[in-house]
Amino acid sequence: MESPIGQKEQKEMKEIFSEIVDPTLLVLRVHLYTEHLMERIIIASLPRGDRLIEKGRFTYSQKISLISSLDTIEDSFISGLINLNKIRNSCSHERQKKITSADIDFLGRSFSKEYIQIKKETKNEYLCLCSTLGWLCGGLIHSANKAESLENLK
Repeated sequence: MESPIGQKEQKEMKEIFSEIVDPTLLVLRVHLYTEHLMERIIIASLPRGDRLIEKGRFTYSQKISLISSLDTIEDSFISGLINLNKIRNSCSHERQKKITSADIDFLGRSFSKEYIQIKKETKNEYLCLCSTLGWLCGGLIHSANKAESLENLK
């Protein structure tokens, strides 16, 4: 049986991916969700990580650097976050920005063989984007849960 936390996270993911049909909006929402997951990792990994999150005013990029330095997440997911942030920035700063297949490939290249498999299995670009973002979020959820479990053992 799945834990209540796992059930809650599955519900959140389902809501993010099922309610949004616009790829640009999906990228923006997933960006917010991954920031939330990074904050959970920081809070669980540092003795007073809550203080950093509440008062630190860290940017998304700085949070990526911080969780990278904690060595709690695989490098491919760090690269995925960096690439997601670049795509999100272009969505926020370019008027009429549309997510392209090049954007999806840019995001997916962080995951090499997993992304190749995603591309083989998906029928269109939007599903490829959803699957790639799902892979990224899944890795972060796993890392957040692991960090929180270790924190609870202390």
